Amino acid sequence: MDKDRRGIWFDIFKKHTANLINKNLSVLDIGCRDNYFDDKFKSLGFSWVGMDIAKGDGVSLKGRMEDIPLFDSSTAIIFSSHSFEHTTDPLKTLAEFSRVLRIRGLLIMITPYCCEAQILNMDKTHNFVLNDLQLVDLLNKSGFQIVDLYLDKTGEDDEREWVYVSVAVNVCKNG
Repeated sequence: MDKDRRGIWFDIFKKHTANLINKNLSVLDIGCRDNYFDDKFKSLGFSWVGMDIAKGDGVSLKGRMEDIPLFDSSTAIIFSSHSFEHTTDPLKTLAEFSRVLRIRGLLIMITPYCCEAQILNMDKTHNFVLNDLQLVDLLNKSGFQIVDLYLDKTGEDDEREWVYVSVAVNVCKNG
């Protein structure tokens, strides 16, 4: 994955968390894999919890996003890069995100752009790909209010490489 693109996503993260920096709030990084964002989040004063389905270097929490092993309202921010499309149950996953997020907590998700090429050549580990209207509708139905939705086409001529970066606030009562 292009690290320049991840820098753009981190800039979006910083923009939407500027009022939360250095308040020792927690970020749950769903599908953290290579822990690329670990030091970046910590540099802003956030505590970082990396969760993945497989234990690995830097993975501090092993689990599935459909059943997050954390207490209710235990995190201020969920960051999910290229993991949501792997869930087997999007509604249950978003309910879990809402459950572990504080009220007014922030969800920042990076998901594939839905286009014909993406659908015809879809990664076999992806269970679905949503267009922007479907993504917004699913988030709204799950108790999230969209703050921003970006379409990142950075440096790519291939639509299959484009992604949505959605920023939403948890407005649902947890539990």
